[in-house]
Amino acid sequence: MERAYLSEALKRFIEAGWIVDSGVDYDSIRQAGARLAIELALDEARQNPPDPDSDRADWINMRNLAALLGALKAGADLSPKGVRKRARRLSRGIEKMGRKEPRLHFALSDGSRSGPPVRVYSSEGLDAQLEAAARAFLQRETHLDAEAAVLTVPRLMRRRFRDFAVSRVDAVRFIIPRLEDGPDQRFLRERLFEIRLRYKQHDWRLNAQAL
Repeated sequence: MERAYLSEALKRFIEAGWIVDSGVDYDSIRQAGARLAIELALDEARQNPPDPDSDRADWINMRNLAALLGALKAGADLSPKGVRKRARRLSRGIEKMGRKEPRLHFALSDGSRSGPPVRVYSSEGLDAQLEAAARAFLQRETHLDAEAAVLTVPRLMRRRFRDFAVSRVDAVRFIIPRLEDGPDQRFLRERLFEIRLRYKQHDWRLNAQAL
């Protein structure tokens, strides 16, 4: 059974404009006293925790609410070092899940500017939602230098490489169908075995909306 309170908490923030793909308006969430809604949703989820296999959408929503709460807590370290430390705590336990479903990495916010945006996920149509998240993130974070035959990819694909592939060629194969149709995609298909990977530097600054 889907835990609607998790998705409803996120939907409220999205509808208010406090969460967009470009970042989170933490100041407005604080000023509205909306942190309590996150705490209540997470407290309820702890009483009946979602199973990452059978309740995957709820599990993603819960993890993304936890990422929001980490930044909203009084005294939270909002420096890049603090964001990275919280992200490491949040990442515990996802290794097993990432190997089963690597697209999860594109749905889980780590609270940083380079991480995936916070979105709402539902059990109905979850596969399509995960595919959309993977496509959007890879199209944003991937760049091809055709002259050098170098594909720059998100840093998380280095940290979680074995979730996506067993070789460089496999990693490129994973990316190709998720890029926009066009010359870059055709180039990668034609020169698949020549492509070298470069990993983009991760921006660990907080994913706050720009003022």
